[in-house]
Amino acid sequence: LILLTVKLFKEKPGILENYQNKFRHILVDEYQDINYAQYQLVKLLSEKYNNLFVVGDPDQSIYKFRGADLSNILRFEQDFLYLLFL
Repeated sequence: LILLTVKLFKEKPGILENYQNKFRHILVDEYQDINYAQYQLVKLLSEKYNNLFVVGDPDQSIYKFRGADLSNILRFEQDFLYLLFL
């Protein structure tokens, strides 16, 4: 379902914009355990308003067996330019 949603958002920018406008904030817990499809979805949804809040710890990544990719959290600073670390 996530892959199809990402594909839809990439092919139909108007639909993506509709969803970007619906969410004031996007919150992701356990960010270190997201897979590439989840990463793409979060990036697409948050890119218009830079309204992403994540919580994660690279030392606690435990879901590689289901596709979690630790590089998503390691490259966070490069992929999301408007950052505030708390």
